[in-house]
Amino acid sequence: MKIEKVSEIAQDSGIKAILHGPSGSGKTFSISTVPNPESVIVLSAESGLLSIKESAANVDATVIKNVDDLREAYDFLAGDGGKKYKTVILDSLTEIAQQVLASEMDKTKDGRKAYGEMNVKVVKLIKAFRDLYGKNVILICQQEKIQDAEGKIFYGPAMPGKTLAQWIPYATDLVGCVRIRKDEDGAVKRAFQFAEMDEQYQAKNRGGKLDDFEAPDWTIIFNKINGTIKPKKEKSNV
Repeated sequence: MKIEKVSEIAQDSGIKAILHGPSGSGKTFSISTVPNPESVIVLSAESGLLSIKESAANVDATVIKNVDDLREAYDFLAGDGGKKYKTVILDSLTEIAQQVLASEMDKTKDGRKAYGEMNVKVVKLIKAFRDLYGKNVILICQQEKIQDAEGKIFYGPAMPGKTLAQWIPYATDLVGCVRIRKDEDGAVKRAFQFAEMDEQYQAKNRGGKLDDFEAPDWTIIFNKINGTIKPKKEKSNV
């Protein structure tokens, strides 16, 4: 049995994050800000990489058309062939879950059974990628309005079925939400929200190393979590 310090295990396991936001908010574009692009791979299920064609031209990518493609990608990344990759990005997890549901709906006319099987398979896939040891994993999701068991309505990661939508924020240490506002001059400002300040947007910052709002730059976020940059005291920059 190998015994290590908690800090060593946490550091070596990698950063695990979910990022959700509305269409056109810059979720995919943020891939171009991930550090060390030569060690990044994008699993693209949305055919939406045009926005980073130039800014992330040297980032490796593979197209995910179905669940079998995703399993093949996982096996590759978990094996010797995937050792060079330090950051894995799924874009988007929402589309992948919809692919799984469509596959299950083709197998049965029982909608409840199809959703149940989808939940089991998607949760298993999320946990598998999240637990890729030594790799940062970013799960990009579309965004939707969600109502919890207590009737509270908020914006969170879009998933087919309420059960999966309510579970997914618990899967990672970080949940970021893309926020967009215009300043007094009408210029568009973007930020990643990592705190549930107003209970309207699902967000989480386990470990407290990030500010409530961060610049939409994964290099800055990674450096803060790894201790390279200390968080600022201000709570908002949008």
